[in-house]
Amino acid sequence: RINRKHAQITKVDPGGLVEAWNQQKIAQGLYHFVVTEGMRIEAMNEFEATNNFDALVEELASPFKRAATIRIRRCEMARLAFAKCMRRLEIVMKFKRSVALSSRP
Repeated sequence: RINRKHAQITKVDPGGLVEAWNQQKIAQGLYHFVVTEGMRIEAMNEFEATNNFDALVEELASPFKRAATIRIRRCEMARLAFAKCMRRLEIVMKFKRSVALSSRP
């Protein structure tokens, strides 16, 4: 599935290159490198999804003629980053309220 910020992995084909990569990483005990459905492709080779999305999609669709470098974001990392931002915002809001209350005559 594709939107204008990232391409989402919707299927890992059995017998495909990604599945071979996953099996190799599992055998090495590097489970954090396993690619699963729901993860997002943020960049491939020199194409960033946020800067040149159409070129990224074209690169993903083209047959690989050379080694590819792909940057993938795990979905849970996006959720953790959002939660961290929300906690910081909550702290700032509490601080602003306490400063406003303490400055009252």
